[in-house]
Amino acid sequence: MYNNPNCVNGNANGQHVHTNGSNTALLQRITSPWTEGVFWNIHPTTTTQNQVILPQDTNPNQNYQLDVKLLLQDIIANPSQGYGFMLKLQDETPYKLLAFASSDHPNPSLHPKLEITYSFCTIIQPDATIGKDAFLSDNVSNGQPNSPEFNAGAWTISGTPLKIRGLLDFNLSTVPTGTSIDSAILTLYNNPNSQNGNANGQHVHSSGSNAAYLRRIITPWDENVSWNNQLAVTTVNQVVLPQDTTPFQDYNVDVKLLIQDIIANPSQGYGLMLQLQNESPYRLLTFASSDHPNSNLHPKLEICYTPNLSYKIII
Repeated sequence: MYNNPNCVNGNANGQHVHTNGSNTALLQRITSPWTEGVFWNIHPTTTTQNQVILPQDTNPNQNYQLDVKLLLQDIIANPSQGYGFMLKLQDETPYKLLAFASSDHPNPSLHPKLEITYSFCTIIQPDATIGKDAFLSDNVSNGQPNSPEFNAGAWTISGTPLKIRGLLDFNLSTVPTGTSIDSAILTLYNNPNSQNGNANGQHVHSSGSNAAYLRRIITPWDENVSWNNQLAVTTVNQVVLPQDTTPFQDYNVDVKLLIQDIIANPSQGYGLMLQLQNESPYRLLTFASSDHPNSNLHPKLEICYTPNLSYKIII
């Protein structure tokens, strides 16, 4: 809010006044409808919930910048209880004044200004048609692009050790370049139909922890990738999936920094690789891929982000 240098109230010199005590004021949410024809005897009701305090001025023509986040959140959450703001002194005994310009002031640069920056959220949960994931095992030469499993494991077949890793990528084209990621949660659903490990859909840590890493892939790939030509990854901002606590556990994984890295530098971000911390048998984390017949179990990425710009509402 901008000081009104033409104010004819108070000392009629455009200055804030606190000659008889503090001119600290309250900005409160109005909870009943009103029009500009309102007057004192019928002024609208207000609430003190999340009210904002304007401290006494430190110079007579001071402008004020106020954090009204909670007031605005209340209005957005419950519009029937939000009809703007009322400014009032804490102590309404003479002689005290805070003098600001209104939207009717002849100088438009002094009109009250509200700047709101807010996040956008999107959920990405691709199906078999548009999903991109792959199942890698060092005991098969070819990739398995249509596997319903997204796993990290270590097992044996006829006594021969094998390793399993999972690749996963999401189309992030709807998130603008340069965006600041506020949150990113990857949900991986247990695959109850898994034929790996004990072939009963359960995670396994019978010989030690099945904690795993989720790492950013830094080279391009497609679903026909195989173990022998698998990709380069980086440990920067890698995420640890801890050992399961229940055999059919779903995981909600905070991948904010991994997604921020991909958005900031797409040429170094081609999805995520899941692999065990210790790839000696017998350990397994088993999740559903985007090819699983139950679409509710497909990997899901929920991103909230703030675009690299602000949304300003000028009153």
